[in-house]
Amino acid sequence: MPGKYTYLVYDLLSNAALAELPLTGVHFNRILNGAGSFSGTLHLGDSRVTGLEPLLSTTPARTALYVDRDGVLIWGGIIWTRGPYSPQTQDLPIGALEFWSYFQQRGKGGRFIVDDTTYTQQDQLFIARDLINYAQAKTGGNIGITVGSQTSGVLRDRTYLATDFKSVGGAVGELSALLNGFDFSIEVAYVSNVVPTKIFVPSYPRRGVAINQNSPIFEHPGNVIDYVWPEDGTEMATTAYSIGSGSGPTLLKGSATSVALTGYPLLEYLESYKTVSVQAELDSHAQADVAAHAIPIVLPEVRIRADADPVLGAYSTGDDVTVLIMDPRFPGKTTSVDGTDQSLNTTMRITGYEVTPPSTDGQYEQVRITLGATSQNRVLLPASLVNEIAAIVTSVAAVQTAPAIGNAIGSVAHYSGAGVPGNVVNGRTPLKGDIWTRNDGAVGTTLYRVTAVVSGVPTWAPIL
Repeated sequence: MPGKYTYLVYDLLSNAALAELPLTGVHFNRILNGAGSFSGTLHLGDSRVTGLEPLLSTTPARTALYVDRDGVLIWGGIIWTRGPYSPQTQDLPIGALEFWSYFQQRGKGGRFIVDDTTYTQQDQLFIARDLINYAQAKTGGNIGITVGSQTSGVLRDRTYLATDFKSVGGAVGELSALLNGFDFSIEVAYVSNVVPTKIFVPSYPRRGVAINQNSPIFEHPGNVIDYVWPEDGTEMATTAYSIGSGSGPTLLKGSATSVALTGYPLLEYLESYKTVSVQAELDSHAQADVAAHAIPIVLPEVRIRADADPVLGAYSTGDDVTVLIMDPRFPGKTTSVDGTDQSLNTTMRITGYEVTPPSTDGQYEQVRITLGATSQNRVLLPASLVNEIAAIVTSVAAVQTAPAIGNAIGSVAHYSGAGVPGNVVNGRTPLKGDIWTRNDGAVGTTLYRVTAVVSGVPTWAPIL
């Protein structure tokens, strides 16, 4: 049975209730580490609308919009656009983005760091919430986002110059994207079932539930109505370059190369991080970039009914799910050319989803879920080692992505079996500076560093 949707608008600064809007043609989505969007239409000729002061209740840039489904807030954001209005249809389109959009750069608008701000060896989650508090401390800048006191144990050095006018959202986004970074969102909920609240929620080491026996399953044929499977290799990279602060001869530069990619030509990727003035931080960006671009971008989407298992609300952005597909794109043994099973049975992660509520009685809700690579095999190090490792992993990076060794992070990777690793580990000769964790039940407690490589023979030293 479809859920009951209610669309509520509040004054953004005072949080005073304004109206309940009878919107139609609604679509809204949520995005991992970003701001999801909302679109809907207000029919001004509707008798339910005429007494609502519809223009006052939908003023762009000062109105908060919430989506209530069966008494639970599942989306919240700011109305940024209205119109164009058509006198023939008397329809007024409404466009909104989640509350994180307030801190992001929107064209030439946004919230910016306008004072020189420096953090030295501060927890990355402290930096993120301090930047949000900084933005809201400005006169007229408090839109009621509350922050917690979570910590990650990962310390960072960051400098933001007033002359750079870095957006707060951009600064937090770059910080979260570092190796051993974090996920984040702004969640909405009722207080005492009456007043909507907005909470900045950082998640370390990740947001969502890792794959387990109770994880949602998306299957085609099955509960998946339709799916798309695009692949894009235009931004693949075997080497990534990062540009930091400075200019000319003082320009800070970093790079990382993946030795795991064989059979590909040299593919280069360039990204600018002008607020980064610490070499280790810049190298971490390069390593994360080459890891993220080591394979073609695959962002498949599956379309399901919201009222069929798994129902809307049983999953969220960041969750791992199982995806099973057998059709001509992923044929089984009986239909593949060579008789091998090429059907898909994999774990992926929900990076976003779009909900289409029913517009009329008898319709069902649809959800379009965007999937990305899972981080279930990500090697997570003790927080006490992160900063030591950051000083070790320079522009000479080790394997960035290699499924055979369990998704290496920078120059940190697994090896199979107990004891000191040998000259060749999982098919690769270790490089000086590599850090390897034992994959014998002691992951995260037993680590070895390559201190030297002479004639292909590495020297290993335990560091924990």
